[in-house]
Amino acid sequence: MALREPVVPARERLEHLIEGFGNNRVARLLDVSPSTSSRWRAGLDRMSPSNERRLVDLDYLVTRLLQVLPKDVAEVWLTSFNAHLGAIPVDVLRTRGALPVVAAIELEAQEAYA
Repeated sequence: MALREPVVPARERLEHLIEGFGNNRVARLLDVSPSTSSRWRAGLDRMSPSNERRLVDLDYLVTRLLQVLPKDVAEVWLTSFNAHLGAIPVDVLRTRGALPVVAAIELEAQEAYA
């Protein structure tokens, strides 16, 4: 019998991110308008599969990054040029997916604990 992780609904993930960073910042990170993220949060609109995937990835990245950096530094890290990626991490998330950003976070962690 395979173990299964509980699935966290997208709305709960969104709520968690908004509680930590605020609606406007989360909307900016997801590349949507603040009104869109507010409607998602209120259950008035459904997320597209691609937006839901981006939300899940962002939630994971933020959770991992907060294990390495303080919250205010983590937000700057996500939105600033990163030499390991050759780009801004949140832009890489949008264009190439989460894996390269995860690798950059792991490098950041290695440097932090070195």
